Amino acid sequence: MRIFLEKNWSEQFIYGDETPGFFVGRKQEIKSLKSVINNNNSSAILISSVRGVGKTSFVHKALDEIKRVYPVFVNIGHTFSNEDVGEKKSKKLILKSLIRAIHFNKSFENDKNLKKIYEKSLGVYRAEEEQKKQTETEKNVGLSADIKLNAKTLIPVLGVFLLVLGFSLDNSLARTIIGTLGISVLLLSFSWKRSWTDSLIKKEKFLIDDSTEYLEIEFENWLKEQDKKIVFVIDELDKIKLSDNREIFDIIKEYKNLFTRSFAHFIFITDQRAFDLVNKDREDEEKGIFPTFFTHIFYLSLPNAGELRLYLNEIFKKNENTDEIEKDKLVGYLLFRSGNDFFTLKRLLSDVIIFNDNNDEPFIDTDKIKNSDEHFSKVAKLFGYVEKWFLQKYQYELKKYWKDNSELQKEIFNFLNDKFNPPVNFSYENDIKGKINLENLSNFLIDIGIIEKKITTVESGLKEGDFEYIWTHKYKRDVNAPLIEDDKKFQESFDNLVKVANDLDDLPRYYKTGKFEKYDYVSEGDDGSGVSGISLNSTYSDYENIHRKLKSASERITITKNKVQEGRKILDEQTENVFSKYFEIFINLLDQHILIEKQNLFVNQQLSQRPQIFSSCPNFRTIFAPIIHRIYGKADDTRSVMIVKDFSDFGSIYDGLKSLIDQKNILIINIKRDEEYKKEPIEIEIDYQDTIGRNRKKKAKIKNFINFSFNDFRQFSDILKLIEEHLAE
Repeated sequence: MRIFLEKNWSEQFIYGDETPGFFVGRKQEIKSLKSVINNNNSSAILISSVRGVGKTSFVHKALDEIKRVYPVFVNIGHTFSNEDVGEKKSKKLILKSLIRAIHFNKSFENDKNLKKIYEKSLGVYRAEEEQKKQTETEKNVGLSADIKLNAKTLIPVLGVFLLVLGFSLDNSLARTIIGTLGISVLLLSFSWKRSWTDSLIKKEKFLIDDSTEYLEIEFENWLKEQDKKIVFVIDELDKIKLSDNREIFDIIKEYKNLFTRSFAHFIFITDQRAFDLVNKDREDEEKGIFPTFFTHIFYLSLPNAGELRLYLNEIFKKNENTDEIEKDKLVGYLLFRSGNDFFTLKRLLSDVIIFNDNNDEPFIDTDKIKNSDEHFSKVAKLFGYVEKWFLQKYQYELKKYWKDNSELQKEIFNFLNDKFNPPVNFSYENDIKGKINLENLSNFLIDIGIIEKKITTVESGLKEGDFEYIWTHKYKRDVNAPLIEDDKKFQESFDNLVKVANDLDDLPRYYKTGKFEKYDYVSEGDDGSGVSGISLNSTYSDYENIHRKLKSASERITITKNKVQEGRKILDEQTENVFSKYFEIFINLLDQHILIEKQNLFVNQQLSQRPQIFSSCPNFRTIFAPIIHRIYGKADDTRSVMIVKDFSDFGSIYDGLKSLIDQKNILIINIKRDEEYKKEPIEIEIDYQDTIGRNRKKKAKIKNFINFSFNDFRQFSDILKLIEEHLAE
């Protein structure tokens, strides 16, 4: 099948071009960049990523969608291309590049103030002004250049002449007057020489400062005076090499005020090294500057498959006779082989394009690709599974993860192209050990059935006991997406929240029988909030939609991994909040449900209110009083129960425990949360005399002091029943 392409399919999108190239996707990134420029007076924006990802085209596209913007494109790389410069010269070259670029921009070509700044930046302004002043002097005064140069020596010569003349005269008065005048002229000429000469030739002093600092101030002031939204696009920074091996950003950061406070926008386009430098610099609390230098940072990840499909659909000519199934296979094949990399995709297209003999029209022949690559169909199919069911699940939506998404995509496709071209087996020990993304990918490939996992033997040539992965080229799942590990953990957390909510609500009804019902939903008002004070129904409602979609194999793909992870975190936190209130929940169950109808009981009191209860138990009142506890009992004090929270210092109440053995009217429940469920009496050693009067020790169980640990609210049933039975006797 032949698929024809638009003739300008490889042209980049260029701002202001009447026939711009093709650009699709990057919607979120473009919205974010537009928001920065539209909603701020000034900004310093870093755009970084690997080469060939389309950073420059992305910036051009975003600017094209902004109204009333004046972009100025600055290629600093060209300025440095033929120079080997150090720090001082580099700094001025950067500033000169900015001034030159905006001076020659058509929007500012008639600005006289900008022209002066431009001339100063070239270092010729002083010479031009001096020549202008000299011409005016010669015209007005009539002095030649030679007279101007000799004027500096004219006055002292005159002084010497008068001095000699005075000494030669016979008349003493004349000799004294003329000689004194000659000496005075000679002495004063040294201090008057400059000003006198300048005054004589009518010269005006004119000083111009063309230092980097002065130019920066002048340029910054000019920018502040503009009422236009000016955006400088500074490209090719990653190609600059400095003679002293310094990073170009070490020089640029010295213009912090200009780039962040001059009522203009500066977009810096460079490779991923700048992004890494900024993040590394952020950790340097003393010398770090980039976190405050760049007001906004973008890392453009590799475009996803959906965006590249849109691009291919744009450059593929529409033809009603096209086999759409075959076309989809071609798209999958191209994206798999290019690793979803835009630059690599364009290069791959160039490699497979053929030209029509009649009119040089470019097209792709899928039959020819199949003849040269027998894995065409297999690659296309595998791409569909990996892109749709794996990558979309593991990629994050937030901007802070764009680089992570790019690295994940690159790692996955590099691995698959290596192991599936042609298919070769791979091992855990040698290929994927310690690489979490590849481990997740392998588990996914096992789940869909395209690989099998086998334990290696000595005969296999690999380490004995290692795992080897064998390509089967068969699929257990043709349509449905598998549940990944994070999906399963989310479901567990969601089901656990549902169970906790309903268990708390059902405890008053089912604590006697223990026959709790199983629910898959949480109703409003029936979520245990009455005893816990926490509404689990609201949390259930927030994540019920995700839970439902994960249960549907056809809808799973719409829920990304980060949504699942974030949801699971909140579900677990909310469930944990409920468990952390276990003592209050237990007390509320007794107060509100279990003992509420008992008229002859006192409820929910403390030792300070019933001090007489443990009068016969040494140390009980002093030890338990400061600990969280509650006391219940009959109004006549013939029966009582004390519930204590997480008590462990049993040695301090040893004497009291011994006395408790004979006081069956008192029941103490020590309740705590633990991984293991236990309901057992405390055991102590007591002294006794045997039949012949010898002192002995034996273990004794204090049956009315119960240590109760739980990991499930349903286990409260046993203790609730025990308390109710004790107080009913």
